[in-house]
Amino acid sequence: MRNHKTEITKLSLLAAAQASLFVLVYLATIAVGAGLIYFAVRGSIWLVPLFFEKIAPEVMGIGRSGIFFVAGIVVVFAGLLASVVAVGVMLFKSLFIPPNRKRIIGREIRREDSPRLYDMIMETAAAVGVKMPKHIYVDHRVNASVFFNAGFWNMFIPVRKNLAIGLGLFSSTNVDEVRSNIAHEFGHFAKGSVRIGPHLYVAQSVFYTLVSHRDRLDHFMVRWSMCGGFTGFWGKGVQWVVVRFRNLLEAMFRRQENDFNKLSRLMEYDADAVACRLVGQEFFTSALCKIQQNDVAFRAYDCILDGMAAEGQIIEDYWEGYDRAVSKMRTVGYVISSYDKLESKPEQEMPESRLVIEEVWSMHPTVEKRIEYAKSVESCGHKPAAMVSAWELVSDKLKSGISGWLMDMMKEQNRISRQVDWREFDEIISQRLDNLFFPKEVEVFFARDIIATETTELDEDVLSESNRRTVMAFVQACHDMDALFAMMNGRLSVKYFMYDGKRQHIDDLPLKEHHKYLEQLEGRVRRIDGAIRALAVSREEIPGLIDAAYEVIFHVQDFLERMSEEFLSERDYIIRELEAKNISGYNEYKALKDMLESYEAALKDMLRSLDYGPLKHFFSKGDYDQMVNYFTTSRSSFSDGIDGEDVHRLFMMTEVIMAVHSNMCHCAKMVVANTLLNKPIPDVEFLRCWKTESVAEEMADA
Repeated sequence: MRNHKTEITKLSLLAAAQASLFVLVYLATIAVGAGLIYFAVRGSIWLVPLFFEKIAPEVMGIGRSGIFFVAGIVVVFAGLLASVVAVGVMLFKSLFIPPNRKRIIGREIRREDSPRLYDMIMETAAAVGVKMPKHIYVDHRVNASVFFNAGFWNMFIPVRKNLAIGLGLFSSTNVDEVRSNIAHEFGHFAKGSVRIGPHLYVAQSVFYTLVSHRDRLDHFMVRWSMCGGFTGFWGKGVQWVVVRFRNLLEAMFRRQENDFNKLSRLMEYDADAVACRLVGQEFFTSALCKIQQNDVAFRAYDCILDGMAAEGQIIEDYWEGYDRAVSKMRTVGYVISSYDKLESKPEQEMPESRLVIEEVWSMHPTVEKRIEYAKSVESCGHKPAAMVSAWELVSDKLKSGISGWLMDMMKEQNRISRQVDWREFDEIISQRLDNLFFPKEVEVFFARDIIATETTELDEDVLSESNRRTVMAFVQACHDMDALFAMMNGRLSVKYFMYDGKRQHIDDLPLKEHHKYLEQLEGRVRRIDGAIRALAVSREEIPGLIDAAYEVIFHVQDFLERMSEEFLSERDYIIRELEAKNISGYNEYKALKDMLESYEAALKDMLRSLDYGPLKHFFSKGDYDQMVNYFTTSRSSFSDGIDGEDVHRLFMMTEVIMAVHSNMCHCAKMVVANTLLNKPIPDVEFLRCWKTESVAEEMADA
């Protein structure tokens, strides 16, 4: 692994120069704002008395026309003065933006809440060479991060860091593995790390706050610009000037953000080295692997709990529920380690990509690259006498407190009707894992879009490892093609990349070569999909069941593709416009309103055209009633203007109908997968409702 110090130094100097330029431009903007306020006030003090004492009396002596002229001058001057002061205030107010206090998810703890955990964090901070965090927050996630509050003055005044740590990290890990993760977070701010790094982290957070912050004054400015007549004229002028200044600053920030992300990826290695030197590369590598495993397991577990909560059910204890879920997950193929075993290789499902691009969209290198780099770090060779479970650090008080906090949140967010006992929960876990997650031995074949095909020759060995690798290569090749198109369209900004081991320029995209490679793989995958269908048909117990399942699969895949083409791109554009908060007047507001009305009309037409016979099996009662009420209402939700709740409901309906179709497709795939493995198939009533000719008749007879 190459030494990253030289690259870090170059990018650090570049980022520092860009940050300095940003600060200078921002200070200049503030100076302009302060200057406008000053000259407006001083000018008023000088001009107003002069006008009313000397000029106005003479002009008004002319008669009625003079009076109107003076009144007009007063109105124009008042509007100009208000506009100049408003522009000044909008540019100057960033000095008083409060620190960006990130939303804290979790509970703050002190030493008495969990002494051993607190002492371990304090010892790790001392060993790394950083101050103890100002606040420590704990939640349930598989994560640890250092963060800080950022306002304008924090670029010049030192700011204390806070630590957020999720107890999901402690599952299946030992004390030294958790210590390595915390050491990594502290490593970003260690004395032995890149000296300029901590300052750049603070500056970048401050810059983001400055360019994205919007408050009541901003909302007032937008409303002012939308007023009619003379008042709206000045409001539009203020909005135009302020937006131009902000666009300049945002363009500078975005350019700097790209280079900072490159630096951040390299600084991850620097923080990794700090962790390796403290606890050893073996423990650090093992922690990375286990975090990856735990993240998958907790996501599945939380998904099941969310499903239960939507049905009004809850469990007594979050952590006991997880332990029970993990036992079942291991039986269905989930890889979940234990605290007394060190892992050295992450799960790598996808084959190596032909296309290798610097991760311009990510601030973190991949787990594989971090492990590769860790092997090159000279570590301390730390080997404890015995591995101790990380849970030994966590007091029962803290563990039960986080569980109670989570359960209370679920009760607040859902209409919980009852608490299930552990016997019933075990049954729910078994049922949900069987229905929601493909068995590991066939997951690769079904966790993707199936290629539309007829049955081919029967092949009892179609689920072989060779075919599995072929399907994985095809999926990866599809991702690579998407990336190539993104590079061609400018959505992915790179100059050089690696393709099939060769360094190439952006002007020489291997589209034809990759398309040919993709076609070859597609032909092989098409035969595999056909053979899988043939094998499933040969094993079905209900005639026509598998054909009906495949009809549903292909129908839903086509539907979701149409939704992506006709709705999702427009939805994402509207969301970007709403989030930008740069609506600079009535014309922009009306254009966005028209776009929302058009989107809603098209969505309602689509919803009315659907066959809800099979779909009803995948709606909750409330969602179905809400959907019907929505598309049967002819009046536009945006007739009277843009309301946040109406926008949310519009996009929620889009998500709901896509989720319902996805769930139906997943269930149809589960029918095929379980038939292949001779496992009990899920409820197929939705297939009986499916409108086919021969298939429906055969299933009805069965």
